Amino acid sequence: MDDYEDAGVLHGGTELININQLLHQYDYPELNSIKDLIPNGREYWVGFARASLKNCGCGSRMYRPNLIVLMKDGKNYKFAYVSSFVGLGIEILPWYLDKGLCEHYNLIIPNGISSWTIEKDLHQKEKDKQVMDYMAFTISRRDATVDVVYVKGLLKALFTDSSSSKHLLAVEQTGFKSVTNVDCALKNSEKFCKIYGETFKIDQEQEDKEN
Repeated sequence: MDDYEDAGVLHGGTELININQLLHQYDYPELNSIKDLIPNGREYWVGFARASLKNCGCGSRMYRPNLIVLMKDGKNYKFAYVSSFVGLGIEILPWYLDKGLCEHYNLIIPNGISSWTIEKDLHQKEKDKQVMDYMAFTISRRDATVDVVYVKGLLKALFTDSSSSKHLLAVEQTGFKSVTNVDCALKNSEKFCKIYGETFKIDQEQEDKEN
């Protein structure tokens, strides 16, 4: 196996939240469209893993969260979904305060999911209010901070609004004996790292010219 196939660089992260249990905590009629489509004997868990890539284009190591969906279908388990690196639009802190972002480590590490609730969207008028989910999870930057990230609509995006919902809710499932999606996610994470490093280099050169 190569470095991608054994998934050795994808490890650690947050706990996984059981989606079946989350849904059954709420009796909003709008959730029935998800509940009714989940096949009998199937469970889902969602969380953030973290990948650690060496010398991929920015520093000696880059860490970022990878969104994952673990599926249990009968007695079989598989990673039903694994994302590429998730940047989250968060400001990165340099490992060394007096050096650039691509010196040594460049990281966002997901630590834990603080809460995941489903509520009526408070930003809409009463008659138009729809159900929306809200997640809060903690991350670390430069191994020096603990920050809270808020995500709106992740459950909706995974199970109602995207092509992934058709795959996750399909009765017939394959891929229980392969790690193709993990391999693909890690390769795309490496592309993320290379592009990030190239963009940082261009920005740094432009900043140096201006100074």
